Amino acid sequence: MRGKTKGRLLALIVFLLASALLGADYWFGGNEQLAEEDAWRDTSDKASNSLASITGSANATPENTRDFIIDHETRAEFDAFIFSHQELHANFKPDAIKQAFAQQAISLYSPHTAEYAILLFSRYIDYKAALAEVDEPIDDRTEIDSLAARLQQRDDLRHKFFSVAEYRVLFASEAAFDQAALARLAVSASKDLPVAEKRRLVMQNIASLPPEQRAGYEPSLDIERLKTLRAVYPKSTTRFSAVAAEFGSAVAERLETYEQEEAVWQQRVEAHRQWLSQLPDSLSTKARQRKIDEQVAGAFSKTEQRRLRVYLDNPDL
Repeated sequence: MRGKTKGRLLALIVFLLASALLGADYWFGGNEQLAEEDAWRDTSDKASNSLASITGSANATPENTRDFIIDHETRAEFDAFIFSHQELHANFKPDAIKQAFAQQAISLYSPHTAEYAILLFSRYIDYKAALAEVDEPIDDRTEIDSLAARLQQRDDLRHKFFSVAEYRVLFASEAAFDQAALARLAVSASKDLPVAEKRRLVMQNIASLPPEQRAGYEPSLDIERLKTLRAVYPKSTTRFSAVAAEFGSAVAERLETYEQEEAVWQQRVEAHRQWLSQLPDSLSTKARQRKIDEQVAGAFSKTEQRRLRVYLDNPDL
């Protein structure tokens, strides 16, 4: 049974990493420009309500000034509209929100695109309602297989309510980001991978993200790169030049200062360890601890004492 579980976990890691590295283009295909420019024409297959039942007696006016075109901001605009009307009307119902949006769409968009905007928003409301029925809270105890199943369930709902072109514009970027995050979780939770390999795979995963999604992880990527340069260039002079060439002289100078301070700290920690090793075995536990407390208080500041405890408890640091 454990062998089968291990096999399923490894298979999940491979699949998730493939999903994260290949991205949405591999799985969904298609042309993004086609999705953004032509998706609004697909109005017949996915309509969940008739236009008349949503708009009521409202009529289009000749003053409409622009076309509605689905793009990567559409979801945010829909959510903002829903939120604003929920705040204004505590007892707002989905049909009332749909009708309010229809009134706005008719006043903003040209007649031939307002219809699509209204039907798309209606399906988005229905999707949100369906998602609320199956969604459950996620906490630290949620297993990876369960998370993967719930992400798949959410994706299935999206494909149920939206065309492939609409899915690509509205959800593909978020879905790819979620798959990448799930892949990192699977790697971190694996009991079969060495720590160094976990770190390499996680950093590879983050590096493969699109620029806008990778931005939040840039500090981690930079730190990992600096660690690599420190390992590749053991001599301080060549290391300084390599870091300066990639990150600038200011970063190279800060790294050099940090390394000098770290070297001094390591010497102090080692001296304390040597002092500890020379304490007589004949001392009672209480007397030994009293001497240690006196030594630490005299040699280290309060902040350094906390750092020292970490180093002593983790000799590999």
